[in-house]
Amino acid sequence: MSNEASSTEILEFARHLAQETGQIALRYQKTQGFSITDKISHYDIVTDADQECERHVITQIRERFPEHYIVSEETRPDPEQVTEDTYTWVIDPIDGTTNFAQGLPLFAVSIGVAKGHVPVVGAIDAPALGLTFSAAQGQGAYCNGERISCQEKPFRDCALATGFGCDRGALFDSMTQFVHAITPRCRSLRICGTACLDACFAACGRHTAYMEPALKMWDYAASAIIAREAGCTVTRINGSELSPLCHGSILIAAPALHTQLHDAAAPHHIE
Repeated sequence: MSNEASSTEILEFARHLAQETGQIALRYQKTQGFSITDKISHYDIVTDADQECERHVITQIRERFPEHYIVSEETRPDPEQVTEDTYTWVIDPIDGTTNFAQGLPLFAVSIGVAKGHVPVVGAIDAPALGLTFSAAQGQGAYCNGERISCQEKPFRDCALATGFGCDRGALFDSMTQFVHAITPRCRSLRICGTACLDACFAACGRHTAYMEPALKMWDYAASAIIAREAGCTVTRINGSELSPLCHGSILIAAPALHTQLHDAAAPHHIE
C-alpha cells in the first residue's frame, strides 16, 4: 500500500494492530514469562515483552506500508527526510512498563501516525482493561466504538492526572513544587504511571485534566490526537505547540480549564 492510503484505512489497520499487540503483551503478563532489565537507569526499565511487541508492530507496519517511516525507541527516521507528505508511525509497544511488570492492568499499546508533522491517526489498546481508544483527524474520538468527549469543570472540581517519569533533576523539583501549590486548589491528584492512558482518560472524562513534563514522542503521539478529537486543548505545559515528532511536556484539558492550568503552572517554568 502506498503513501496515499486514506486516514480511515490507516486508522482501521492501526486499531487492529494495537489490539492484536495488546493480546501479546497480556499473555506475557498473565504467564509472567518475561525478564526485566534497566535501560538508562533503574528508574527506566524494559522487558522482553516490550521488545517482542515492538518487533511485531514494526513487522506488520513494514509489510502493509513499506514506504512509511517508523519511530520507536530503537528505530527513528532522519528528521530531514520527513516532508509534509511523509507518513511516520510513532509506537510505544508497552506504555506503562513498570505497571506491566508489577502485574497492574494500567498499561497499553500506543500507535500514532503523523503526516509530515501533523498527527492524523491514534490507536491505543489497554488489553487488561478491555479498552481501545482511537481517533483520526476530523473524525472524532472513540472508546470501544463509542464517541467520547472531555469534561469542562471548575478548577476546584478538577481531578488532575500527572506523572514524573524518569527525571530526577531540576525538572522533578519544579514539578514537585507545582504539585504542592496546586493540590489544595483541585479535588484530587492522580498518578497512574501510563502517559497514553492518562491522556485518554482526560479525553473521555475519567480524568478532568492531565499534565506531565519530560515525555517522549511515543508517549503522546497517539493520545494527543485522541484528546484533540475529544474536544481537549492539547499543548506543552508552557502553552507552546506540541509536535508528534518531538519530545516534550504535555497539558491536556477542556479549553477553559486548560487556560487556568497553564496560568497556574507558568510561575514554575515547566517547559
